[in-house]
Amino acid sequence: MSIEAALVARLLADGAVSGIIGTRVYYAVLIQNATLPAVRYQRVTSRRPSTMGVDTGLVETTFQVDCWAATLDGMADLRDACRQALQRWQAPAGSPVIHDTFIDDERDHGREHDLEAYRGGLDIRIWHGE
Repeated sequence: MSIEAALVARLLADGAVSGIIGTRVYYAVLIQNATLPAVRYQRVTSRRPSTMGVDTGLVETTFQVDCWAATLDGMADLRDACRQALQRWQAPAGSPVIHDTFIDDERDHGREHDLEAYRGGLDIRIWHGE
């Protein structure tokens, strides 16, 4: 399973998140006329550190997770649910193995006037195996 698929599975398996969005999770672009609330995510970076000339097999991947809702409170509730689902997420027996997950940033983007929706986001860093 890819790290993207694992991230989506984690969000949809969380009762608080799926209770708000159902299955509305999109990669990179929020589809036109999407039903809200919804989550959009994208990979920002992936680093593969080496030590003393040896590849460690670890990857540090950063994702941007954006939470969209019709109201400011709805966006904040969804962002909080996503943060709680992902903060310190570990799956040592999973595929891929998730060693740890960190929330690096939490922000409000405000109202997107063309979509008539509010957007808030999280930057998350996942340490995982190849």
